[in-house]
Amino acid sequence: MSKIWMVATLCLVLHFCTLEAKAQTSLPQGSYQQTCTNITLQGNTLTAVCQTVAGSWVQTQLNNINLCGTNIGNVNGTLSCDQFSNGSDERFKVSTFAVASMSSWAWASPGTAPGEAQSTVVPPNVNAGCPSGQILISNDWIRGVTGTVMYYSLRGGSPQTSTFSAPPIPSVLSYVSNDHDLISLPDGTVLYLTGAGYIANSSPAPIPNWFVPPNPASMGTFRILFPGDTFGPNARGVVAVWRSDDCGQNFRLVSIFDPVQMGDGSCAFPQFRRQPAPSNAQILAPPFDMGGSDGQMVTFDPGTADLFLNFRCVGFLPVPGQRVFEPDLTQPLDKTDLAMSPDHGSTWILLGVPPVNQWRAATRSVGNQNTLAFGSGSGTVTFARRGVPPPGEMPGSKPPPPWAYDTKKPPYLDPDGWVGFQYPACMSNTVQSSDVTTRTGDNQFALIYPSMPPNPASNLFGYSMYFFTLSPDASGSTLNSTVFWSQQPTHIEPVESSNAYIMHLTAIDPGNGPTLLYWYDVDSAQQRARIRGRLIFGFGNFTEDFDISQSFSLCPPAATPYKNPYFYGDYNTAGGYFDGQTSTFMPIWIEPNGGVSYTAVTASLQSGPPPPPPPSNPPPPPPPGDRDQRSRVSGDTAGVRVDPGALHLAGETARILVTYKTPGVGIPGIKIDPKTLPRLGPVEANPYEMLTPGKLAPPVDAPKTP
Repeated sequence: MSKIWMVATLCLVLHFCTLEAKAQTSLPQGSYQQTCTNITLQGNTLTAVCQTVAGSWVQTQLNNINLCGTNIGNVNGTLSCDQFSNGSDERFKVSTFAVASMSSWAWASPGTAPGEAQSTVVPPNVNAGCPSGQILISNDWIRGVTGTVMYYSLRGGSPQTSTFSAPPIPSVLSYVSNDHDLISLPDGTVLYLTGAGYIANSSPAPIPNWFVPPNPASMGTFRILFPGDTFGPNARGVVAVWRSDDCGQNFRLVSIFDPVQMGDGSCAFPQFRRQPAPSNAQILAPPFDMGGSDGQMVTFDPGTADLFLNFRCVGFLPVPGQRVFEPDLTQPLDKTDLAMSPDHGSTWILLGVPPVNQWRAATRSVGNQNTLAFGSGSGTVTFARRGVPPPGEMPGSKPPPPWAYDTKKPPYLDPDGWVGFQYPACMSNTVQSSDVTTRTGDNQFALIYPSMPPNPASNLFGYSMYFFTLSPDASGSTLNSTVFWSQQPTHIEPVESSNAYIMHLTAIDPGNGPTLLYWYDVDSAQQRARIRGRLIFGFGNFTEDFDISQSFSLCPPAATPYKNPYFYGDYNTAGGYFDGQTSTFMPIWIEPNGGVSYTAVTASLQSGPPPPPPPSNPPPPPPPGDRDQRSRVSGDTAGVRVDPGALHLAGETARILVTYKTPGVGIPGIKIDPKTLPRLGPVEANPYEMLTPGKLAPPVDAPKTP
């Protein structure tokens, strides 16, 4: 008997599956038998030697075949299910932990409450500045850098606010955009990469004709912040790169990605101003709005140790024959500056300019630096392939050939997009439903995009997920590779039967081990949500969806100063790490309380038998806890283990890790009597008939309660 252990802690309902290893009288059916030999079956593990596209033969193994659908195939030498029936990798034990919330003095006012938040994690033991590891959370509702980023040691303590050094010439840099990324590198270096406006004239010759028009007051390129408050002339959107070598405590400006200096500089061309909402109509008369990017995205690729920037161009080509630059409404740029930084953001190299224009597109290296992939909208993936010199040409003797681009989509594409979607009344209508491209294994990826179920009348809005991989040639190159897609999609759908949708689908990819997908599961009718997740272990191999948080209201309480409808932003990002044994993911999300909620989900490789069942006669509860002696809060209470190392006290508020030691479905609800855990903060019931600590928040920057 083999088992998938999913041990829930606090917020995750106990979820346990037992996979019976049934006797097999014959090999499972599937197209793999046409191109595989030496096929053996032991329990639920299928082993074979299969042929690749290049003609070579490789040993391959597929676990949990009892979870496969109707067909097992050979995907370029790898046994694979067309679609797993929501199985899981039995080698892992999956756990989630208590929910906490981080806030700051800088986020306290209704106008600065987080809505679009990013996060990253510095693993333990990689940087002397934070030996216990660190989580960082940013709030991009704050324009600028002061008070934007907070950090919190994974061992506990008080959240602190990051400091940013002043740029060399502050007047040329303005935070007129708040799209940004927060990235942790393997050595604990942290990067804060934010969109900004820039007006410095340090540009390559010749100076663009929109830089210094004859009459700047009427024809210049500006970003109009408020009536009478402008930034310019000669403004364009850039990415300002701030780096911290001490786990996010102190940041300094290290580079500016300026589209004027990339390629022909056209990505900096201006765009048209717009009328205020709700019209948003383009204003065709000067002055013009700055070009550059909106919704740029930076990703770190663990396989190549490079940063990739997808900098979509929002401007327009000029009207031909004009002495003064005038954007041509019929000629939008519709392209992207695709750049790479090999040195932690200090310098940027323009790789190419693919003819796509996708908001917040994550770029992934496919196998090596020769092929990149990023979602390009409408359920498609664009592949950028490095140019190859002609045979016989000496390397370096001529400029390298340009990159080539091609856009692919699954052969059986679910219709993309949402039709008839409406926001709940207490949510600001800025929620984006965007494509996600993420790693799912070694040279294996997934494309996830918004789609609807076959019955649109249900008003369910979810996502379709297709797995894909590329076949390298004999040299290991993916330049001329073939894309292999899963034949059928799997779906990410709300748990409600109608009037619900998936919001802010986010992938956390530590670079090794499984990838976590998580999202808001929104019940539009009740205006409530809960955070749910799914772990992906490889091509077609994933867990059932599970709860990460309890249900919460999307509407701010009437007694609070926060605005209704509440701003939830367009996206979230989050981080995690893999230490060789355990994958740790730290998803974040927004609840309408002025803070950012976060928790941990772990997937640990099993190295022994599962934990024993609880004793039939549990010992008595421990003595009352003491604020200064955490070791006194320990022992077993009603089959529940309280880990003293996970206890964090702040005044009368506690964060406590409780591990349920009884896996199983339908077991009697475990009760935690609040009287047995004195001074550990509020206790409330959750939907699973278990009493657990409620919303447990680490302290803000304020003195502790005496």
